[in-house]
Amino acid sequence: MSLPYVLNLIMAVVNLSLTLLLPVLFLWAAIHASLTPARAFTAFASLNKNAWLIILWLGVVLSFGQGVWATRALLALFGVYLNLPVWLPGATGLLSGGAWGVIFLAIPGVYLAGDRNRVNEFRALQKGRGQYRQRPGGEPRQRGPRDW
Repeated sequence: MSLPYVLNLIMAVVNLSLTLLLPVLFLWAAIHASLTPARAFTAFASLNKNAWLIILWLGVVLSFGQGVWATRALLALFGVYLNLPVWLPGATGLLSGGAWGVIFLAIPGVYLAGDRNRVNEFRALQKGRGQYRQRPGGEPRQRGPRDW
C-alpha cells in the first residue's frame, strides 16, 4: 500500500466516524433538553426550551440519514456493501460537504458544552447543592430543634 492510499483511508475513517457521531450527539442533547424543566432554560440558558427542542430534534431527523450513510461507507471500506435507499434526509453526509458539516456539528456542541452545564446548575440549585446553595456559607448548617 502506498502512503497516499493510507492517508486517504485514515482521513476517510476519521470523517466517517465524525459523521456517525453526529446523530448520537444530537440525540443525547435532544433527550437531555426534553427531560429538563422549562424554568431551568429561562433562568440559565441562552435560548428557551422550545427553541432548543426544535433545533435539536430537527438535527436528529436530519443527521439520521448521515449516520446511515456513514455506516454504509465505513462498511464499504472494509468490503461489506449495503444497498440502502437514497431518499434518507441528509444521506450524502454533510461532513463531506465542507463548512456546513462543521456548523452542523457545532450545534449539539454548543448545547452540550454550554447550556447543558448551566441547566444542570439549576438542578443543583433545586437540591440545595453546587455553586448556588440555598443557604449561604461553606457547609450546610446542622439541624436544630426548629428543623424537627
